[in-house]
Amino acid sequence: MALNGVKVLEFAGLAPGPFCGMILSDFGADVVRVDRPQAASIINDDALSRGKRSIALDLKQQEAKNIIYKLIEKVNNECICIRRVELIRAILNNFLGILFV
Repeated sequence: MALNGVKVLEFAGLAPGPFCGMILSDFGADVVRVDRPQAASIINDDALSRGKRSIALDLKQQEAKNIIYKLIEKVNNECICIRRVELIRAILNNFLGILFV
């Protein structure tokens, strides 16, 4: 596959981000999707989660932030598409460049 070895961290949200993650996964990228805990129950019904691994995290909790920091150290790219980008920006403040879709 063209993207074997590429690791992507996707912050789930509106359709463009998850769609981008699905396409990257289709081409061989290892995509980890970060969902909100309340959305985790509907993930299995989401067609855009094809080929992805997922984790549900409450990004307001320090432990969840620490998990995100560890995940970011292991990925090549991030794909963020949510309405409240301020929360993600606060968590990742000055950590690294981010692709906002």
